[in-house]
Amino acid sequence: MDDVPKSYIISLSREGDSLSQWRAYSSENNGYCIGFPTAVIVPAIEADGALLAPCIYDEDDVERIVREIYDFHVKRWLANAPEWTYATTTEGLERDSNARSESVISAWKDMIAEMRLIGHFIKNPSFEAENEWRILFFDRETTCDDLRFITGKNGVRAFLPFKFAEHVSRPMTDRPRPSLRIGPNSNADGAKFPVVRLMEQLVGAGNADVFTTSSSYR
Repeated sequence: MDDVPKSYIISLSREGDSLSQWRAYSSENNGYCIGFPTAVIVPAIEADGALLAPCIYDEDDVERIVREIYDFHVKRWLANAPEWTYATTTEGLERDSNARSESVISAWKDMIAEMRLIGHFIKNPSFEAENEWRILFFDRETTCDDLRFITGKNGVRAFLPFKFAEHVSRPMTDRPRPSLRIGPNSNADGAKFPVVRLMEQLVGAGNADVFTTSSSYR
C-alpha cells in the first residue's frame, strides 16, 4: 500500500570474519565483507538524519523496553488528558467525550510510532552471534528518483542509496578507512588483485586494506 510508512535498514555486524555468516549470506566463491570505520559512516548517518543502534536479542530486555514505552505514554496521557466538565447539555457531553477520545487516539498513535521504531532493532535470540547493528532511515519520504531497484527471488526490491563516502575527503589515505575481506574462496589469491584495484578507487593507490578470511574454503 502506498500510504504505509516506509523505513530502510542497513544491517551491519561487529563480526568481520564469521564462518556462520559467510555460509548464510554469501554464495560460493562470492563473499565479501566491507569494514566501515565509525569515523567514516557516522558523518553520513548524521547528515542523512538516520539512526545507528545495536539490535536487541534478549527477550527480557525487549519486554522491559516495551513496558517502559507503554508506562511513559500512559503517564503522559494521564497528566495531559482533558478534564471532564460538568456539562448540562447533550452538546456539552459530546464535546467532552470527543476531546477525551481524540486525546486517547493521539497518545496511542505516539506510542505505536515509538514501538515501531524500537521494533526495527529487535531480533530473535538465535541470531545473537551476528552481533548486528542497524542504520535506520525511519518513515522516510522518497520519490522514484531517490530509489534504486534490483530483482531477487522475491521479485523487485527497492533500495535507498547510502552515500557514506560523500562526507569524508578522498582518497582516504589515512586510517581509519574502509577495508575489505574476501570470504571463503577456492582461488583467494586470484580474487585479491581485482578487489585491491577496486578499493584503490576509493582510498587511493597503495592504500587498499584487503584481507582474506581465516575460515577454510572447505
